[in-house]
Amino acid sequence: MAELASAYPTSGGMYYWLFQLVGPRWGPLCCWINGWLNLLGQIASLSSSHYFMVTLIQTMVLLATGTATPEEVASPPPMAPDSPMAPDSPFSADPSAVEGGAEPEGPG
Repeated sequence: MAELASAYPTSGGMYYWLFQLVGPRWGPLCCWINGWLNLLGQIASLSSSHYFMVTLIQTMVLLATGTATPEEVASPPPMAPDSPMAPDSPFSADPSAVEGGAEPEGPG
């Protein structure tokens, strides 16, 4: 791109360069396609940078407060009955089993 810019220093930029390289037969079509692809690229670039910034801000809020939304502060999510950390799970820590020396029962 730098060599094109130095060879064709105009205010038309990429459209004029493309027209000069392709020629008068295909120039208008290629310039039109180039313009639309440039617009789509600008939109995608803007969208992805905004998405990145929102994700970054959300992560900073999560790290600073310990939660991402106010609803999570009000009540923790319920545990599934088959969760390994559920109170009646055979894999949950049982203080009486640790103190008494008995092994907690579990499969296997």
